[in-house]
Amino acid sequence: MEQAELLKLSEAVAGHLSTRDGKAWRVIPPRENAPFSSVQLTDGECIVAISESYYEKGRLAISGTGPKGSDGRTVSLFDYTSTWAKDEWRKITPSISVGERRPAEAIAKEVVRRFLPHYRALFAYAKECVAKRENGVDNANGIIARLAAVVSEEDVTPIKEEESSRRNMACFTHYTGGGTNGVRVHVDVATYRSENAGKQTGPIDLNITECSEDLAAKILRLIQEETKA
Repeated sequence: MEQAELLKLSEAVAGHLSTRDGKAWRVIPPRENAPFSSVQLTDGECIVAISESYYEKGRLAISGTGPKGSDGRTVSLFDYTSTWAKDEWRKITPSISVGERRPAEAIAKEVVRRFLPHYRALFAYAKECVAKRENGVDNANGIIARLAAVVSEEDVTPIKEEESSRRNMACFTHYTGGGTNGVRVHVDVATYRSENAGKQTGPIDLNITECSEDLAAKILRLIQEETKA
C-alpha cells in the first residue's frame, strides 16, 4: 500500500473511530518529507498505529503503544500470560490484523470490538505503574532530603527521574567531628522496580562506618528503647 493511500485510509478510520468509540480520534501527521511505514492515530491519550503487516500479505497490523512518563519516554505494556512453563508478566505489543482492502468503517469497527478493550486495559495498568514509579522516586528523594537536613548535609545525590534500572538509590555520606570522636555515616533510600508493579520505595539504609564505642552504645540503647513492644 502506498504511503498516500495508507494516510488517506487512516484518516477515514479515525473519523469512524470517533463515531463508534465516542472519543475524538485524529491522525498524528507524519514528519514532513520523511518516509513512513505506519500512521499513528490518537484519542488524546492512547496511540494506535496502522501499518502494513510484516507477516501477512494484504493485511494491516493495528498496534498500540504505552503511555509516556514525565521524562517523555514511552512505558512498555505488560500482560499476565500463561505458558507451558509458568504464569508470568510479559512485555507485549497488543495488536490485531485486518484486510487492507476493507472499508475504513469496517476497520474501525474491528478496532473498537477486538482491539481497544484489551489495549486500554493494558494502557491503564501501565499508567498506574508510571504513577507508582514517579511517586516512588519523589518519596525517596524527599526522605533523603529531610534526613540530610537533620545534620545540615548539603552534598546529597538524588534519584533522577530518567534513571530506569531495577534499583535506584538516593544517598548522602556525612562526616562530623574528628579523631576518636569522628563519626561517618552513610544513608541511602532505594526504589525497586518490578515489571508489573512500578517503583516502590525501599527501607532506609543507615550505615555508620566510624564512631566511638560510647556513641555506638548510645545508638544501640536508643534503638532498643524505640523498638520495644
